[in-house]
Amino acid sequence: EAQARAQASDRDALRAALARAQDAVAALGEAARPEALQTLAADEHALADARAQLDALAVQLAEVGAELQKAEGSLEQLGGAGLRERAQDTQAALVVATDREREGQLEVEAWQLLRDTLRAVEAEQGHHLGNALAGAVETRLRRLTAGGYARLELDRDLRPEGLRIAGAPRALDVLSAGLREQLATLVRLAIAEHLRQVLVLDDHLSQTDPRRVDYFRDLLREVAQRVQIVVLTCRPLDYLHERELPAAGEHWRGSDDGLVRAIDLGRIIARAPVGG
Repeated sequence: EAQARAQASDRDALRAALARAQDAVAALGEAARPEALQTLAADEHALADARAQLDALAVQLAEVGAELQKAEGSLEQLGGAGLRERAQDTQAALVVATDREREGQLEVEAWQLLRDTLRAVEAEQGHHLGNALAGAVETRLRRLTAGGYARLELDRDLRPEGLRIAGAPRALDVLSAGLREQLATLVRLAIAEHLRQVLVLDDHLSQTDPRRVDYFRDLLREVAQRVQIVVLTCRPLDYLHERELPAAGEHWRGSDDGLVRAIDLGRIIARAPVGG
């Protein structure tokens, strides 16, 4: 602020004013000669005005000089060289901080690019996997419905989005509850086969008619040759032939080909005594 005040003072104007004052003093000195005094005797008021102007200029000059000295003294007290060094250090720190900010921004953009790339790859893989699984599900759905339904569409999370019925797209909510249940079972079987993972079904065919139950009974045995399937049901004859059920006094029974093992949990699980 002191520097600003010093710079605001127009030194050239002050010097010009001083020069004018000095010229006026010289002129007054000339006027002090006898011949000049005779000329100016008739105009004492003009002389008084000139002296007043000279005094005012001298006072103004003294005030400006004092202000200038005050400003220069303030700058010396603040340490002009030290301030310049601090300003340079601050500028260098600003450059470093700006570089760090730029590096951080680049890192953020790199992570965003990686995230978007992974999502794109995930979506593409899910789309390809959905197409691959949809083909297997369609084949079995045609067999299940005697060709009544075709072209299953799966989203990237492998959820059924819709079917084509008689060449026209249809939403799944127009299907019966039983058919949606059967379609969900077919999708789960296809995913388990593709991933080679254990599949757990909890009475997924409770609303399926007997003819289609027979189809699923055979389909489960076909898929069980490649993956393990665990079925929890209170309707065992929907999944097993009567000869495959445990006989009286047996807890479980296995099929001759080793693909099926039926376990009667009602004969294995015992209730804990009350208060025991």
